[in-house]
Amino acid sequence: HDEPVYILQAQALSQGRLFLPGNQFRDDFFKTWFVANEGNRAVFKYTPVHAAFLALGLLLFGSMRASLGFVAAGNVLLLYSLSRELYPQKRLALVAVAFFLLSPFFLIQSATFLSYTTTLLLHLSFATLLLRGHRRNAPHLLFGAGLALGLAFFARPYDAILFAIPFGT
Repeated sequence: HDEPVYILQAQALSQGRLFLPGNQFRDDFFKTWFVANEGNRAVFKYTPVHAAFLALGLLLFGSMRASLGFVAAGNVLLLYSLSRELYPQKRLALVAVAFFLLSPFFLIQSATFLSYTTTLLLHLSFATLLLRGHRRNAPHLLFGAGLALGLAFFARPYDAILFAIPFGT
C-alpha cells in the first residue's frame, strides 16, 4: 500500500508541491495513516527524501523507474567501495557484490517503489565516506558522510540511528 503514496508524493514534488489540495480526495481514496487532511491540504505521512529521488528520475528521464535503476546501481558501487575500504583485496569485494546482486531481497526491493534501497544507498554512502574520510584525514569526505547520515536520519530516523551506532565506537 505504500508504493502509490510514494508515487503520488513524487508526482507532487515534480510539480513543486509538498502538499496536495485536501478536497480532491474521497474519504476512501487513501487509508488515513498514509495521508492526513490538514485544513485544505493533504499532508503525506512520509518524509520527501525517497519521493525526491523518484521525482528527480521523473524530471530528468521522464520515468521514476530510472531512479530505481540508478539507486540499485549506486548501491552496488557503494557496496564495492565499502568492501574495498574494509578489505583491500579486490576478490573479497567482488564476492560481496556478487552475493549482494544475487540476493532475492535486493533484487525484489530494487524493482519496487519502496524506500528501502534508497535508505540503503544513504547508509552505504555514509559508511564509505566516513571510513575513507577517516583513513585519508579528509574533512570534505567526513562532511559528505554527515550529510548522507543526516539525509538518512530525515528519511528513516530509527534505521539511521541503528546503522550509525557501530561507527561511533
